[in-house]
Amino acid sequence: IVSWVDEYGISNEPFRQQTDPAIGGEVYHLAGLIPERKELTPKEHSFGAKYVSWRSSMMFNIPSYLHHQLSTFIMLGGKLKVQEIKKLEDIDALPEMCVVNCMGLGAKEIFNDEELTPVSGQLACLIPQSEVTYKLNARGASIISRKDGIYLGGNGLVGNWDTTPKREVTEKFVDTIQQVMKEMRS
Repeated sequence: IVSWVDEYGISNEPFRQQTDPAIGGEVYHLAGLIPERKELTPKEHSFGAKYVSWRSSMMFNIPSYLHHQLSTFIMLGGKLKVQEIKKLEDIDALPEMCVVNCMGLGAKEIFNDEELTPVSGQLACLIPQSEVTYKLNARGASIISRKDGIYLGGNGLVGNWDTTPKREVTEKFVDTIQQVMKEMRS
């Protein structure tokens, strides 16, 4: 369900330290909790970029994790009920003592949550390839390789409520990753 993989960052500009607060103004102090990035010398990698960083990163196999969680929940007597919630009173009217809220962006209106800020992103899924066993971030695009597929993404647009997939965004991710691969040294 969880494994460690190599994660590479690729850039033609020096990496800057992340000092900006996260969305919502929180500052997350991750020092010591996750492995630090190591800047690699050209002899330590085959990418055609001026700056490359590496670290060991946790990879979650989301489908396996969700299957495990749901199976365990049901095995222990839990019940799964999918229901449309249109207003807060709909939750209050439920007979269940414990409710797990999975409404995502819909929570803003129902809970009158003015702080909820969407970060839109688009993923494209490619068939799994056993030789691709890493994460890669390059020029605004990323690769996340899991057992169920290779996911391309990278457009975290803060404040964007539009959930419509855009073909040109996917094509940009694919083109960027193809270019990175073409520039690799053999």
